[in-house]
Amino acid sequence: MSSRKNRQHARPEINMTSMIDVVATLLLVFVVAAPMMTSGVNVDLPVGAHSSIRADNDAVNISIDRQGNLFVGTRSVTNAQFREQMRALREANPKANIVISGDTASRYGRILELMSELKTMGFAQVGLKTTPERR
Repeated sequence: MSSRKNRQHARPEINMTSMIDVVATLLLVFVVAAPMMTSGVNVDLPVGAHSSIRADNDAVNISIDRQGNLFVGTRSVTNAQFREQMRALREANPKANIVISGDTASRYGRILELMSELKTMGFAQVGLKTTPERR
């Protein structure tokens, strides 16, 4: 019995230093890489205080460039293709968020026509993407 008391038990410990180093490195990589991961059509967005809806990963990004060309994601589409894709999306996901990225040089009426058409199709969450104000 006395031999049990004299034996020391090894206490398992986790070395946190290595794990903290790895997490800090991953965080640094994501902070540097995040601005480069934005995809889409190159448009000059207007400046605004904040967007009207949250552009999450499930949001459909529709872009209008300075010439008035229409893009769904990064793919250029005609008006007929656009209507067809939006009807299919409406059937698949009635609560889909739509984010419109309109170039500042594009015709204002074209963007409003697009918003009106999306609302008529039954999309409730339609918003405009802007560049945040610098303070």
